Amino acid sequence: MKNELFSRLQTHSPLLVASLDGDDLPYLMEQARTDRADAVEIRLDLWGHFFREDMPDKMARLREKMGLPMLVSFRGGRPFPDWWQPLHWRALRHAAMIDVEWNPRYPWREIRKNAAALNLAFMISHHDYKETPGEKRLVRLAQAAFAQKADIVKIATRVRAKEDVRALLAVCARFVERRKLMTVMGMGRLGTLSRLVSPLFGSCLLYGYIGTPTANGQLPYKELQERIRALYPADEENERLPPHRL
Repeated sequence: MKNELFSRLQTHSPLLVASLDGDDLPYLMEQARTDRADAVEIRLDLWGHFFREDMPDKMARLREKMGLPMLVSFRGGRPFPDWWQPLHWRALRHAAMIDVEWNPRYPWREIRKNAAALNLAFMISHHDYKETPGEKRLVRLAQAAFAQKADIVKIATRVRAKEDVRALLAVCARFVERRKLMTVMGMGRLGTLSRLVSPLFGSCLLYGYIGTPTANGQLPYKELQERIRALYPADEENERLPPHRL
């Protein structure tokens, strides 16, 4: 059985994620709780120094004190940092989701096995900080990630023109129509626009920052929350927004 965060994604998308970067993770978590974030993103490339020692205890205390679903992201040139040990997998039983950067050479079978054993939702991400590939290339990337049995696929690219935004949104709508969970977002000058429009095309997670921006185009979490509430007022049944065709 999938965890509560995954179940909410299937029926109450989009959910708003507070991406945390700063000097004090517990303080940022407290701010996210005050702002009523749906979930928080903890990137290990940013917070590895905090978790390197006593990760199981720290994860347990954060979950108990804050009560927020934690999405733990793995970024960098390998799926796990150098200090990662089997013990740290067990620490993730306190998290709700893992997000691993796409690389066809990664040990996906092992990653899936560990995620399933810990009842973690499993997301695969692709980030392109230089450009937005063509729609066909984006489709192939998403297909490869879903072929590894990802619960959710995330694609974030540098957008330089409206055609880039259209490509991201078209790919998202294509997979959502197949009942796949997907989230897309742009980085750069048009990144904010892509993030605000993406729920119309079925994007299931929206990211705002608390502390320091973790991506170009991100809005502060509170501002993102206010804009989304204004643009997409919840209906009486709080149903998921249907994807719109381009």
